[in-house]
Amino acid sequence: MTIRGSVDTVAFDRATGWIADVHGRPLAVEAILDNQIIGQAVASLPRLDLAGAGLASTDCGYEVAFYRHIDPCYLPFVSVRLAGSDLALPRTSLTGFIDVMAPLYARFPAAARYRTLLGGLWTDRSDSRAALDGRVAIGILRAELVPLLDSFIATGRLVLPGEGAGSSSGAGGWSDAGGGRRDLALLLARWLDEATLRLLAAVLEDQAVVILEGAAMAEPGFRQAGEGDLPSPTECLTLLMVGSGTSAVLETVGGAHMMPEFSQGGTSRWLMTGAEIGAQLATTHAARLEETVLAPGDLVVLAPGALYRLRPRHEPDRGGQDRLGQERGEAGSISVLRAHALPARLGSLRAGQGRSIVLDAPLGTRIWA
Repeated sequence: MTIRGSVDTVAFDRATGWIADVHGRPLAVEAILDNQIIGQAVASLPRLDLAGAGLASTDCGYEVAFYRHIDPCYLPFVSVRLAGSDLALPRTSLTGFIDVMAPLYARFPAAARYRTLLGGLWTDRSDSRAALDGRVAIGILRAELVPLLDSFIATGRLVLPGEGAGSSSGAGGWSDAGGGRRDLALLLARWLDEATLRLLAAVLEDQAVVILEGAAMAEPGFRQAGEGDLPSPTECLTLLMVGSGTSAVLETVGGAHMMPEFSQGGTSRWLMTGAEIGAQLATTHAARLEETVLAPGDLVVLAPGALYRLRPRHEPDRGGQDRLGQERGEAGSISVLRAHALPARLGSLRAGQGRSIVLDAPLGTRIWA
């Protein structure tokens, strides 16, 4: 029996690719790590991109969801095989720069590393989960922060419920102009209580410098957390604060903060906008879209490299249709503030360059607007 196929992508939670025989029958595959089956699937997904490959059927794609999340340092050792056999499918080079480093990573699989040439925060390292346990063990972090930080490492986002921070923001939106910008900075300071700032400091390993960007709009394209005129994008957390009278939906590309830095063309994601890389990363790595409903007063913390967009949430009418007929991702009106939190070691004056308003917050935090 002649078998053709490949492994196109391997992420921390799944593997994708295709497999076909001369008869065009759906074949079962298994993902293997350390001689253990970590996921199974039947290859029956449509792969129209293979129409010119001379296959009996193009319904031969697979997506193997792993039974557990796999530490990124072990991903080079994940194989996909024809179920019940030793036939391993070849891995296709789709991840640019990271494949150049694959032999080094294979030789030293346990060596910790950042996912980008620019370095970054400890939560973005390949050993971040072990680092979290170690920090708690030696007393750097308090144990009650572990569930929050564990979720942040895995998903690249945190949603902290608010209690009144946005209550005076007004349902009619915010203005960046004139004195309104100082009012926005004062409003932002209300979200940043000591508990929130201690959490930010735990991620940044430093006091936070917070830069107010302004009112966020619902847009059809994705943005990348860390995108903008910032001194060090890989050390930047993006903050979204939901005002009163607003019920927004946050859409994120699953696992985007863990995806490779370089595109197929060899361009770093930090030289591209979220709109440019959103579809490319999502397609290349078979990413999924995840939705989170945000309530008034919520504060969202996004990891560097997270891909996200905002849209209004509209209540359905009695017929089950969107009351305003607005499609996902369509631009619309929401009351959400966007800001960025950076470590103070980058320099408060450097971070606040070009901004004339500065406010002091608890724990030595400065807010620039």
